[in-house]
Amino acid sequence: GMGLLPQQITDELLDAYLFLRNAEHALQGVADQQTQTLPDDDFPRLRMACIMNFDNWQAFEEKLDHHRNRAAEHFANVIAAPDDEEENDQGLNAELRAIWQG
Repeated sequence: GMGLLPQQITDELLDAYLFLRNAEHALQGVADQQTQTLPDDDFPRLRMACIMNFDNWQAFEEKLDHHRNRAAEHFANVIAAPDDEEENDQGLNAELRAIWQG
């Protein structure tokens, strides 16, 4: 069966999820369309950083990378760990990893 994740991992995954979800909403507001592609131009980058309460793009991007890396690490260590009774979850795990890693 499913074991419970340690509280710290749960908290970090939740923080990462909320940050990434908010970033996606900010991105779609700035781009004015459904997209998952981060902007290349300075002005939309600054707008997005401001919406996310950062002073500049670099600060936002550092935090984004932090959350992506933590989430990817947890997925690799915990969620995507080989489990002989749940082989058919591999497709879902790959999909989830793709979302987290951008």
